[in-house]
Amino acid sequence: MNKPTISQFTTRLNIGAIRNLAKQFPTQELLSLITDSNKIVVRNAAWALTHKTDKEVQSIPQQELVNIILASDYEWVQRMLLSVLERQFIEKEFSPDLLNFCLFRMVNPDYPCGIQSLCLKLAYRMSRYYPELAHEFDQIVQMAQYNDFKPGMVHLLKKLNAGKAL
Repeated sequence: MNKPTISQFTTRLNIGAIRNLAKQFPTQELLSLITDSNKIVVRNAAWALTHKTDKEVQSIPQQELVNIILASDYEWVQRMLLSVLERQFIEKEFSPDLLNFCLFRMVNPDYPCGIQSLCLKLAYRMSRYYPELAHEFDQIVQMAQYNDFKPGMVHLLKKLNAGKAL
């Protein structure tokens, strides 16, 4: 088997190739590729990261993921990395910047439904540790009920209001 190289990330790839890259490349190397200047490399590396095992995802430093999410100009990178972050256990000591990022995007209809729903789930998890944050989150969700949301968000808000776990 040939040693994997970065050049494998420079073309459009199918799901099978992405899964193979996820197996071949170390997680830290994929994280470093997400900051590459080539958009195709960035997309493929982020996509490969979403195909890492749960054990590998748990080993990624949360703050490193958060920093990449906050710094990224690409919504598709944010969405893929938010999905990776969602698979991690949200610690009681979380990034306030991530909470603000999530609270803003979860109710802003200008963002894609995938980002909104992942931000809603993450903000919910982070706010549950602190009663004052939980109250603020609940108020934001109640006010958000009046926005024109896409069907995916309406479903998630209904699920949340019914008391079902996210």
